Amino acid sequence: MKGSLTRGFGARFVLFGLTFGQQFLLVPAYLHAWGAGVYQDWLVIGAVAAMAGLLDLGMQFYFGNRLTMQWAAREEAAYAKTLKIALGCYAVVTASAIAGIGALLLLTDPVALLKLGTMAPDDAFLALAGCTLVNILAVGMGILGVLYRTRGRYERSVYMGILHSLYTVLATLVCLLLGAGPSQIALVTLGGVVLFLVVLPWDLRRQFGSLPWGLALPDRAELRDIAGRGGLYAVGPLYQMSVTQLPILVLNHLAPAGNAVILFSIARTLAGMVRQLPAQLAPGIGVEMSIKYAREDLAGVRSMFLRTSRFLGGVAGFAAGVSLAAAEPFVRIWTGGAVALDLPVFAVLLAGILAVSPAIPSQTFLSFTNRPQALTLSYLLHAGLSLLLMLLLIPGQGAVGAAVALAVGETVAIGLFLPALCHPRLGLPLFAFLAESGLRIAGAALVSWGLAGAAGALVAPVSPLTLGLFGALWLAGAVPAAYRMVLSADQRDWLRQGARHRLARFAGGGIGRAGRSQPQPAGDRAEKAAAEVRSPDGCRDEAAAQPPSQVG
Repeated sequence: MKGSLTRGFGARFVLFGLTFGQQFLLVPAYLHAWGAGVYQDWLVIGAVAAMAGLLDLGMQFYFGNRLTMQWAAREEAAYAKTLKIALGCYAVVTASAIAGIGALLLLTDPVALLKLGTMAPDDAFLALAGCTLVNILAVGMGILGVLYRTRGRYERSVYMGILHSLYTVLATLVCLLLGAGPSQIALVTLGGVVLFLVVLPWDLRRQFGSLPWGLALPDRAELRDIAGRGGLYAVGPLYQMSVTQLPILVLNHLAPAGNAVILFSIARTLAGMVRQLPAQLAPGIGVEMSIKYAREDLAGVRSMFLRTSRFLGGVAGFAAGVSLAAAEPFVRIWTGGAVALDLPVFAVLLAGILAVSPAIPSQTFLSFTNRPQALTLSYLLHAGLSLLLMLLLIPGQGAVGAAVALAVGETVAIGLFLPALCHPRLGLPLFAFLAESGLRIAGAALVSWGLAGAAGALVAPVSPLTLGLFGALWLAGAVPAAYRMVLSADQRDWLRQGARHRLARFAGGGIGRAGRSQPQPAGDRAEKAAAEVRSPDGCRDEAAAQPPSQVG
């Protein structure tokens, strides 16, 4: 199991890196090929088309979990029936969506409704239709990817997603170099989805043999269960859509004239890197906290909770500090000067990320101890409050108003609401914890920003080469500072012991003479679980007698 989870988390990090790499490659390519006006229209088209993903209605989670449990219980007949019902439901949803949305596009003037002012009307219509069809078909492609997970091969579904992303990036870059417009890019993307709708069944057969393909419809009892449980699962995607795509649409309709959509999108992309660094480290810790909580080891949970808060908050603070200092020159280099960073928008988004960083342990704990109701309330509160504030602020403030709306919404709904629910369960003080965490995160961000300023005074980041030198200088100062500020005393002691052990092994003849056991940090190992460096599934890596390389 540990090997499978390790491969799954490793593949997830690769996909995460590829997702952001895709944006960093394609944004300057779009701007160079089309210009800012057409690219802004393309962002709006993408936001509208992405709404088609909500047609999944939570079925991917519902059927994925149901199929996984049935296969694990060796209920092959039930597995075959559920798979046919799932494919039947997706067939009905896909056909209905194509018919309904197609009629809507033909009977209305979507180009005028969306205020697509730069793109040629015919090109805009074809691009919108193509991108929408891509997202409709991708809904059905999702259930095929879930089948890997049901057979214990989650990592392979991620690898197939990586291949699809690589196709999309490379095909888009080639088409842009050849002078393709938005409608041609949409057609190429659609071709990739159709291709993978053929490749996935072929690969599933190659991996698992013949599968019980077929179409069936649920009876009334099954339909009620699908609608009830699937509806709860649908809240998460709906929430994500409301805080990622909805701001683009509201900005395009209500913001003062200008390129507010591009300014907001660029700033949010950079801020998203800071947000994802601690978020990607949290799941492994959540697994450990859930195990300790199930064993009623509240002392162990509290210890891990506090250490997690210090570590993840420190990571967010250091990342935010250097990002704030380096963002303007980075965007100038990245876009070739086509777009300038709106620093107030970026700073507000960073402030929101730092404000919710102390709540990451609470969010992780609630997620991994099966408390979806609290998370659902939080997500709905965040989406509703942010939308209300966007409607009030964007007409006068533009992109800054959108950033403020999102930052305030997540601070209230996640940064305050989730800790208020979680801390009483664990017997932890709320306000003292939030105050201490906030000061620690602010201190880390300030130190990181100061180190970045010093590095910039020595090497101005005006080119890719000097930007790399700037980053190296910042790292030289940030690593020792983070060692003191982010890690606890026990964690630092453990790392020092590991370093001394490695040096002793090297001096004593290297790996060939490494028969001695690794020194362990003093104290109860269960109380120091958060200080252990773990494999991505949260389990200690016993494959080597030395500390692995990643905390968390």
